[in-house]
Amino acid sequence: MMKVKTTLLLMSVMLIVFSCNKEDDDDNNAGSINSIYYQEFNVDTTNYSNDTTFYDINNDGTFDIEVARIIEIGNTEARYSGQFRSLDEPIDFCFMINSPSLSMIEYGDEINGKERVFEWIPEVNYSGSIGVSNDSYYWPQGVFTKYFGFKLSSAQGPHFGWFRFKHFELAEMAVNLDMNEPIWVGQKE
Repeated sequence: MMKVKTTLLLMSVMLIVFSCNKEDDDDNNAGSINSIYYQEFNVDTTNYSNDTTFYDINNDGTFDIEVARIIEIGNTEARYSGQFRSLDEPIDFCFMINSPSLSMIEYGDEINGKERVFEWIPEVNYSGSIGVSNDSYYWPQGVFTKYFGFKLSSAQGPHFGWFRFKHFELAEMAVNLDMNEPIWVGQKE
């Protein structure tokens, strides 16, 4: 009888120890998996024509975003305008942080789903002009800002990401494949 009680006590202790170790392992792994998908795009810095470019941001063979631009070069200034919008996927964009004060998104900023930090919009329209001197002009690195945040929505929840524009074209992007998890502008892995 004593042997049976000792064996049962030993089995109970082992079960508790192994259960605690399993929970500790799960806790240690919970935050350590980070799934960032990063992609670079070729940017043609010599072709400043009226143009529409399509991008497949989730690499599924279907275009997700359309970037359109119109450029008119005159004697004293070059005018530009355009739009980017989502096509089939429900994608919203943000380019400003609303809290604590209004500011453009910059390298290192966190893109997340916190309320009242971003204003999410389904398409972005832009326009501006640049002075021309002796047939030369400097195109801005971005559109009106270099970085945009985006939210790719699904039935399970949102995925957050960022874009970098260069010369009116998408130069690079990254998205956190972990649902409802933030990403920092410039984060690639």
